[in-house]
Amino acid sequence: SDIRPEPGRPFGLDLPADAGGRVVGEVLEAVPFERLSMAWRSAAPESAAPDSHVTFELTPRPEGGTHLRIIHTVTMAAAVGA
Repeated sequence: SDIRPEPGRPFGLDLPADAGGRVVGEVLEAVPFERLSMAWRSAAPESAAPDSHVTFELTPRPEGGTHLRIIHTVTMAAAVGA
């Protein structure tokens, strides 16, 4: 993995074959200690796997600790020739 929290930075990530294999993506937003947003898709052109967009939000809790909210949106790519 070569993910760095720099908006616009592309990355690649090797997942197990049964989880989709290699994915490629881009960091969309990075706000230290608050939010990280990324989008990715399968590196295989013939893949039917959906595109993903995930945002991790961190919010301090008044009683201590941190609340983590994960927002994951999945988008099916349009069929070729459709």
